[in-house]
Amino acid sequence: MRSRRSLEIAFTLGTAALVGCGSSPSGVDPDANGGTDGAGGGDAPTDGHDHNPPPGWYMGGEPDPIPSNFDTSQFIGTRPLQNAGAGGGEGAFRFICLALGPDNQPILSYDDPIVYPGQTGAAHLHQFFGNTLTNANSTYETLRTTGDGTCQGEAINRTAYWIPALLDGTGNVVVPNHVIIYYKGEDPNLTQLPRGLRYIAGDPAFGNLTNDEAYGSPNGGVLGGWEGIEDWRCESGGPASLTIPTNCAVGTNILARVPFPHCWDGTNLDSPNHRTHVVHAKRDNNTGQSSCPATHPKILPRFTIQVSYSILAGDDVTKWRLSSDNHGGVQHEPGSTLHADWFGAWDDQIMTTWTQKCLREVRNGNDADYCDGTGGKWPRWNWLWGGQHPTPRVPVPPDPTP
Repeated sequence: MRSRRSLEIAFTLGTAALVGCGSSPSGVDPDANGGTDGAGGGDAPTDGHDHNPPPGWYMGGEPDPIPSNFDTSQFIGTRPLQNAGAGGGEGAFRFICLALGPDNQPILSYDDPIVYPGQTGAAHLHQFFGNTLTNANSTYETLRTTGDGTCQGEAINRTAYWIPALLDGTGNVVVPNHVIIYYKGEDPNLTQLPRGLRYIAGDPAFGNLTNDEAYGSPNGGVLGGWEGIEDWRCESGGPASLTIPTNCAVGTNILARVPFPHCWDGTNLDSPNHRTHVVHAKRDNNTGQSSCPATHPKILPRFTIQVSYSILAGDDVTKWRLSSDNHGGVQHEPGSTLHADWFGAWDDQIMTTWTQKCLREVRNGNDADYCDGTGGKWPRWNWLWGGQHPTPRVPVPPDPTP
């Protein structure tokens, strides 16, 4: 049994890790790139499902705000009040999501409401975080009005986050310990994440993109040669990799990180490939500075998701694969198809608060600190303070498609 003290959240110097989940804090900033491994790639989807809903379905402005249908105060606690500028040049809002729902079971399904809206069971197996009722028929309206939330603040943040499930090669899903979410920014004119926005980041195969379209600018000094690329690493240290590392010690954690683009076209909440409406900034080779292109002038919070997986005694990590690694009927390198999806459904008032107080006013919002003297409480079923992961492995659910 581990104590709350031994599991204290370490959100220092731009890092976020859980102490006591089988290893020491990583010191890894999910928003930072690194390493020198080779670049990945992938094939366009060839699974026979409809990737192209009717033209124009994604066009138009934001939906009307939908107030939370519960008393939000029950999920809000107090935090020390910081002075503006306390972020030291970079505003940040960070929090943790559990990988389990209220029943201590992972939220797994073959649905994808962005890529396959309305097509139940059409996707590869996904691990969901955030809204507990996300499914193929989810919309901004259903996310805002139904479901609990697995992140700090519970249903205040009904946003749906999902990634391909990690499989152990013996018929089980490797259930994450937790997920760390980062939003960063410092521009006083930063655009708040629009209601109903949805987008995908990571492996360019999921959107049939070139590396330039998926990752922004080439940069020979970073992992894979591209800024904005996803990666894996041992939490205990060592270089990042584009594939699942097999040299991490038993009893430690493997981290998977996906940075999202933050330059929005200002109009579309989605696009046919779910990616070209929000792109990465472009770097000026003369100045070394990055900025949003004229086609995508709206600067959104920089969003990164980092997932932690424990290596247990008896695990053979060389067998681990993402559910998407056989994408298009081709077996890709283990973990090379890493990507993530985001479908926003925040409580408007709370999102406005952390956007203004944490990011625009450059405060350091850790532990779901909204930077106004309040912050999100842990989910009521939080196991992290009390003991071992209740369901670190579960059988792979049967695929509903023939």
